Amino acid sequence: MNKAAMAVKTAASAESFPEKIDANITFFKGMYRDLTDTSVVLKLWNGKKWIWVPCGLTGRPFPKEAAILSPTLVHEEKWLMFHVPVKQENSDARTAKERMQEGARVCSVRFTNTDSFAVCTVLDEGSGQLAVKNCRGGNAYRHHCRALLKKVEASRAFTDKDNVSQPNRKYYMHLKHLNEHYAHQVSKEIIDFCKEKHTGILVLPEYDEDFSRISMYRSGNYSPLHLSIRIRNYLKYKAWAEGILVLELRADRTEKQCSICGATGKKQGSIFICQNGHQVNRFLNGARNLGRKCQESFRKNNKPS
Repeated sequence: MNKAAMAVKTAASAESFPEKIDANITFFKGMYRDLTDTSVVLKLWNGKKWIWVPCGLTGRPFPKEAAILSPTLVHEEKWLMFHVPVKQENSDARTAKERMQEGARVCSVRFTNTDSFAVCTVLDEGSGQLAVKNCRGGNAYRHHCRALLKKVEASRAFTDKDNVSQPNRKYYMHLKHLNEHYAHQVSKEIIDFCKEKHTGILVLPEYDEDFSRISMYRSGNYSPLHLSIRIRNYLKYKAWAEGILVLELRADRTEKQCSICGATGKKQGSIFICQNGHQVNRFLNGARNLGRKCQESFRKNNKPS
């Protein structure tokens, strides 16, 4: 876990800090104290003696009941980042096969490039749909990103000739924090949905490298689909902390088959229409098929030979 932006400008401008840090600094026991979600006191050398320096912290809170390991101070251009690793135990050690045999519910996810960051569906042991979740906010995220990028473009006329490595850094830091905010928000919504519906397995789509590269290129940077990379990473550690197992499954053909009758079909905008006339949201259709594909793979493996 990274505890980002330690003390930001306050710590960076303190006289106790050296003018330049060329290497990461790890703080072992006795070199820091009073570490909380919002502050820490560090033992630093001011050139004459060791002193204790209070520093403010920003970033996501530490997980409850997690063991705090030795933090590291990382210098990134004009910023000081305080990275704090944590160790958290998980009491549920059941494998995916064991969970499936015990009738675990499955939550499958389909990421999109629309106002819905993700569409989720929970399936019971018999592949029946129990609940659906739309994680919205994609349009707002896209709007905020575009507004910041416009500020970057507008400022270039005044900063391109400045003798600095990244004159628009403050705007890019805003973009970074915006990405983190939405990725945490969406991943939390999905995990909360899984917990509410007592889901034991979370299934995420996996695509081949060429398809992923083309999709990300077409969606563009700072798009809801592009943010799914970060959302996916956050989901993995958050699910593990809650005892939910994450599986990644190839999504081949999950978007071309009707989740109601199994017939083939095609998409028309946000709707999937099959040859038998069934109509369903195409993202929900893909999520259903992905979850059932996962369940079916375990059923085949459990059949007696």
